[in-house]
Amino acid sequence: MAYLEDIRGRNAPFTMLLDYDRAYMTSLRFTDASKRTHRFHEDIITNVTAIGPASVVELHAPQGSVICFESGSIHHGKPLITADGGRHAATVYYNSM
Repeated sequence: MAYLEDIRGRNAPFTMLLDYDRAYMTSLRFTDASKRTHRFHEDIITNVTAIGPASVVELHAPQGSVICFESGSIHHGKPLITADGGRHAATVYYNSM
């Protein structure tokens, strides 16, 4: 992903969960056998990071920065808090198939 503008402070940074138990988190995604939940509620992330060793990292960087990440990881763009900013990024996904 490439930031097309500076992403600083409360300007909706890209956020990742690190060092989490993948099997446990995957089990929380399925609330109904027929539906897949694509987003984790903030309460779940807070609880997982409270018991450790998982942690959340926000990636603040200047325009033109490139972020490489495994797209199967737990990640999202944090919501905008202020009306004076935005988040514009270009994301390219690659598949080995």
